[in-house]
Amino acid sequence: MRMPHGRRLLLALLGSPLAWTVHLLAGYLVVTVWCSRGWSGADLAIGILTLICAAGAVASGALAFRLWRSGQRVLLTDEEPGASESWDSRMGERGTRAAFLAVLALFMGGLFAYLIVLEGLPPLYTSTCPLTTSP
Repeated sequence: MRMPHGRRLLLALLGSPLAWTVHLLAGYLVVTVWCSRGWSGADLAIGILTLICAAGAVASGALAFRLWRSGQRVLLTDEEPGASESWDSRMGERGTRAAFLAVLALFMGGLFAYLIVLEGLPPLYTSTCPLTTSP
């Protein structure tokens, strides 16, 4: 067993904010292009984009959960000599920092998935492209 580190931990940590950023920027692009061209289906495109990006954020959170679980197994078997210490006294150890980053990535996965869903809700209730008249 090894402590989680490297690319997988970085992907878990940055995957959900990246999914949110892609959703935000691509959503603006979809609305701008669809509405300026007069195409129909902008609501469906935003819905599909929301599902894809939310799935990416949830996958990032699931990876963080797996990394945290494997890190916990390693930390339980990695006993240091001496008396039992509290969790914060071990924060200087590399394995504990990786486990903390995995917990942070897990929290961020849930938070950004929630934000992506919130951004994707307005097309369900309002028109994406308001009717405008050209001068």
